[in-house]
Amino acid sequence: MEELWINPARAVETLNRAGNHKFTLRDLKTLCAIGRCPAYISCDDAIGFELETNRKVRASGKQLLVNPEQLRVTTLEYVDQPIINTLTIFKHIVVQGPTQTCKEQSDSGGSSCNTIWKLNCKTTRYCAVFRSSDIEAVTRDTITIQELINSVPALPHPVTFVAAKSIPTIESNEISKLQQQLEIERNARRLAEEKLESASTSVKTSYLLTVAGLLELLLSEQNKPHYDQGKIAAEIEDKGWRGASASTLTKLFAEAKAAAAEAEKITIAKAEAREKLTKQRINR
Repeated sequence: MEELWINPARAVETLNRAGNHKFTLRDLKTLCAIGRCPAYISCDDAIGFELETNRKVRASGKQLLVNPEQLRVTTLEYVDQPIINTLTIFKHIVVQGPTQTCKEQSDSGGSSCNTIWKLNCKTTRYCAVFRSSDIEAVTRDTITIQELINSVPALPHPVTFVAAKSIPTIESNEISKLQQQLEIERNARRLAEEKLESASTSVKTSYLLTVAGLLELLLSEQNKPHYDQGKIAAEIEDKGWRGASASTLTKLFAEAKAAAAEAEKITIAKAEAREKLTKQRINR
């Protein structure tokens, strides 16, 4: 049976039909960021490089987002078309999926069905898509849904207002209080969502950098005869821990390497900025 692909808005509608909680695109992004709902992008013919080998590859089909925490809620406006609210990813795009080796790097132009790679393009915004089967699986995961509901305060039921001219002063004051309460609740929800998003990103970055550091230690010259990345993943998988399969660990290692590379760039940039500032002070 052919897989049905749906956009973020449709995915949110499916989630809302399954429970009493009013889900939003931010909730869907959170589910993706915590690993409860795979997100994909369509980027056929996009060019990038494989993280493990640094070889140049080209996308062939839909790609699984390795770093879905980079998704952003975006409003898209087109001429003569309705406004669309969706989830997109713009920069630092790491994916996993089928690829073709670029011809200049391989005479045979070989293919791979499960490459972890990073897109070179920094100007294209890709919209997320979801497998309908994955969304249906989330609707059955009542524990995750309840955790998400508990993490964000729910909005009160909407208040219906009538024309001000026909309302006595006392009722007008009551409506004003209700409006203020509604605004407070909205602000509380927004702050809770931002806090949840910030905490998720901070924790994930920390553990990715920890994994990257451990990998560097294990794969250093003195340990190379004993360890390689594949053997590390295989030995951890042999422990039988749930959620620690070799494929999952390979994906995690790729995320860790990408996070470490980004952190290294920031560190170098800061060091250069400090050195430049020091020189300017000396020359004064």
